Amino acid sequence: DEFHPPDDDVEEDELNIGPGYVKDEGDLASAMSAGMDFVFAGQTVEYWSWEDTLDYAFESVVQTAFKGEEHTSEPCTFREAMQRPEGERQQWLKAAQDEIQSLVENGTFELVECPPGRKAIGSRWVFKVKHNADGSIERYKGRLV
Repeated sequence: DEFHPPDDDVEEDELNIGPGYVKDEGDLASAMSAGMDFVFAGQTVEYWSWEDTLDYAFESVVQTAFKGEEHTSEPCTFREAMQRPEGERQQWLKAAQDEIQSLVENGTFELVECPPGRKAIGSRWVFKVKHNADGSIERYKGRLV
């Protein structure tokens, strides 16, 4: 008996082994080997050299770093965001306004006077630049936390 490739009506992970083919562990190993040979026949894998891999990685980093002319870092404070160049400053301002609008629309907080003898809890801004898969800027995002 010999190995036969799977039929179309056989489940993908089942091997079509003729009756009586597998008699002992040695035959089982032969059947598995024949199956692996069938699955991987004609497939070759080309590995990059170490130098090619480093070149590719370096190119990717450089392309991402110089994708745009905007700052590559996010501001740490609202004041810092407002000190950025005009175009970027407007993007951060819109992100902050969108966040405040979202908080108001969702009823997340209510603006009230602090009771006497109490301290208000603090908050701070977290700014992030969201990127598309190709590294281009999708949007500027502001969160009040």
